[in-house]
Amino acid sequence: MERECCLSMLITLIVAPGGMPEMLVRLRPQLLVQFGFLPVDVLSAINTAYEGTMAAQTYDGNRIFGVSVILDPADRLDPEALGQLLLRNAEGNLVPLRELASITLETGRYAILHDGGRREQIVTCNVAGRALDSFVAQAQRTISALKLPAGTYIEFAGAAEARASALRKILPNSTIAAVLIFILLYFAFGNLRNLVLVLINIPFALVGGVLARAIRGPSDGAQGATHHRPEGIRSVESSVPKRQTGQDQQVERGRRK
Repeated sequence: MERECCLSMLITLIVAPGGMPEMLVRLRPQLLVQFGFLPVDVLSAINTAYEGTMAAQTYDGNRIFGVSVILDPADRLDPEALGQLLLRNAEGNLVPLRELASITLETGRYAILHDGGRREQIVTCNVAGRALDSFVAQAQRTISALKLPAGTYIEFAGAAEARASALRKILPNSTIAAVLIFILLYFAFGNLRNLVLVLINIPFALVGGVLARAIRGPSDGAQGATHHRPEGIRSVESSVPKRQTGQDQQVERGRRK
């Protein structure tokens, strides 16, 4: 089954799988009362016709076999044959099923899905020609105006929901990582001034690295990438004052002599 729906000049084609044939039996309450039948008795007879009911047992030595009563497979697929099923009321009268119910062959659902004991129906669509986020937002606004039966609600899932969930997880994780990096850099440099200099030079370092990469072009293998550092990283290193240990100071004095 195909159905077209238009959402803000966007035509979406929704294709549903074809249904499966099923036998539909609708009881007639007035006739049940007239002939002296209870609905549960009629439904029990229909259940026996399609699923079978154990009526007796037979013995073969030490083995026991159950004897079940069930309608012939060919008759189970024929509405007219099912309508000839005879039912006995409390007075012992036999009445065919077609006198107590309407029997029709219709198309039912291909599959009935459940999630946590709740029945669900999944509708999928592929979006083309516009952004996925804007389509989902507009679809949510349009569908929210629909009046649904009691106990029915709509959930959106798929790529848009996965992206939104990933963003919700990335934001707090990124904040925690930034705070930890700030703390580690503060302990590494020892004072707030050097830390502020590094943070200020980060944008310039990124710009310098991108420009250097664009000017030099792609590097020749891993060896070239190891020996050549972007200019932006050099600017970060040059802006941070280095602490010299005692050994470094002695080596510096020896060079000057």
